[in-house]
Amino acid sequence: MKRLTKEQFTALANRDGGRCVSLFMPAHRSGQEVLNQEDRLNLKNLMKQISADLDNRGFDRHSIDLFMQPLVDLSKDAKFWHEQSEGLAIFMSREFFLTLHLPFAVDPFYYLSTEFYLKPLIPLLMGDGRFFLLTLSLDDLHLYEGDREGLHNLPLPQPLPRRMEQVVGSDVEETTSGHHGQFIHHGQGEGVDDRKEEILTYFREVDHRITEALACERAPLVLAGLDHLVALYRQTNHYAHLYPEAIAGNPQYEPRLDLHKKAWDLLAFTFDEERQVKEAQLKERHGTGNTSTNIMEIVPAALGGRVDTLFLDRAEIIWGTYDPKDAVVRLQDEQNLSNTDLGNLMANEVLLHGGKVYLTSREAMVDPHAPINALYRY
Repeated sequence: MKRLTKEQFTALANRDGGRCVSLFMPAHRSGQEVLNQEDRLNLKNLMKQISADLDNRGFDRHSIDLFMQPLVDLSKDAKFWHEQSEGLAIFMSREFFLTLHLPFAVDPFYYLSTEFYLKPLIPLLMGDGRFFLLTLSLDDLHLYEGDREGLHNLPLPQPLPRRMEQVVGSDVEETTSGHHGQFIHHGQGEGVDDRKEEILTYFREVDHRITEALACERAPLVLAGLDHLVALYRQTNHYAHLYPEAIAGNPQYEPRLDLHKKAWDLLAFTFDEERQVKEAQLKERHGTGNTSTNIMEIVPAALGGRVDTLFLDRAEIIWGTYDPKDAVVRLQDEQNLSNTDLGNLMANEVLLHGGKVYLTSREAMVDPHAPINALYRY
């Protein structure tokens, strides 16, 4: 499944000029929605709107049909529509086409301009509440993708071996009464060292497949399992973002809702800690010249790399233009052929310059009177 990488974000953010369509829509992994082809219907409805929009902007029919052809082809790709996540993003220009699976649902909409609309992708880059959970067991291992809302099965290009016997053979079986694992061996592998090596062999294969599939990910991976299995898996792990704490106990007897709660309790402070630090700095530095809520100041500061952290009202679109020659911001009431969402512009620039961007509600802003709160580097 295609997930956003930092390199892809940089390529999207730097693409400017010509017709650029950014399309977002909900998607489904399974269920009645897949049987009824609702995702494909959503795409076709958005395609009709985009085509009508291009027509209203003066493009001829032949040009529109050529431009829309990649979306037409995608709508007919049955395999693609059976490999979905919670949401889908599509970015398209005349020479560029990229689809990305999103681990969260989004309302269907599109953005047609001379640049791509990347603001909805910000949570993926900030690690805002997304994680992986690996439940360790020798006969029922699972990998989940999680967020604030729950846990979801995570299919991998090369499925994980869920049972140890799939890797080392059938001479080992685990019984897991209570919170202590007991191992019964049949045939080869007599002794503690042999048992340990068989488990390590199994976990090495699991780690190899996970590390390969999550190579571009930055979300934390939490382990759940008996203490000795967690300790052995840590010896084999090569995923760079393995979380230092684990969920103790046998996950086979834990309902998924309970596993999610325990994982979220572990991670919640980590997810919110840096954001809380930046919010505190905004309050402390108010009135010192190192913060601002004035868009006329923040836009040139963002493009100049001065913004350390940007808080944006996720629901607000600020139409306007920016002329770097005279550093003048001009606001407009609605979209036209030459303007852009300045919130999207600022967010892209802050991230490209190594800063932080947080989408939030107006009520949760440090200064709720403005849709933008900026913390400067200097």
